[in-house]
Amino acid sequence: MCHVRDDVSRLYNKVKFFDTICRYLFWLNIVLSLLNVYFKNCSSNICGIDVKSILIVGQYITAPLCVVLSMYSDFCPWYTAESERRKVAVQDGFCVPLSEYGVENYYNNNFQPSVFKYALNIFESIFFTKKISEEMCTGIFVKCIVFLVMFLSICFLKDSWDIKLLIIQSIFSVNILVSICAFYAYKESVQNIFDRFMDVFTMGKIDEKSIPVLLSLSIEYEALKAFYKVRLSSRIYKKYNKEITKKWDELRSKITF
Repeated sequence: MCHVRDDVSRLYNKVKFFDTICRYLFWLNIVLSLLNVYFKNCSSNICGIDVKSILIVGQYITAPLCVVLSMYSDFCPWYTAESERRKVAVQDGFCVPLSEYGVENYYNNNFQPSVFKYALNIFESIFFTKKISEEMCTGIFVKCIVFLVMFLSICFLKDSWDIKLLIIQSIFSVNILVSICAFYAYKESVQNIFDRFMDVFTMGKIDEKSIPVLLSLSIEYEALKAFYKVRLSSRIYKKYNKEITKKWDELRSKITF
């Protein structure tokens, strides 16, 4: 197996760091919300400690902090990492120096530098994205159910919450809902671009007449990633990498330029 060099991957470490914090804050907020439901009609004074007040303070902290860190991750480290990934895709496809970062054997095709090689690089990314996002659906669905439980808890407790906490939790809930909807919209859009790529690559030998379509689809995919900012699961990638790579090699072998 060839050694894979991917300098850009380390730029995503900062993204993963903030995403991990946001994930813990999300689940912590869920727990705090459910405990608030539990203590609504029970005594919240334990050993002289007002537990309900602590829970409310915890929600005051976790909800806005999760939203702010999520936005920062999107606008700063994520943008930097994705910007370099786009440059490196072009750099590898056309063999031109555009970035201080480089890759070797990251893309599984041996075509000569050209528009076709670049388009195939993008198509490979789409193929992996499509497969990984399909495997992520179960986890996202569970997150959606948990979110609904939390949202219902907000409605259930609205009479006992002060207006500031209600606003904060509502903003937090909307932020989670948007991210869930964005994932499913992204998944469907990726499937659509994949199908259109397949239409081009399966119609026979690819020639220069296909260049505008291939470039258009490649740019559309990059725009899609930039807009939705969906994080693919690294755990699922590692788990299914060999399987997806094998399927990609089978598909790539059928493509001729």
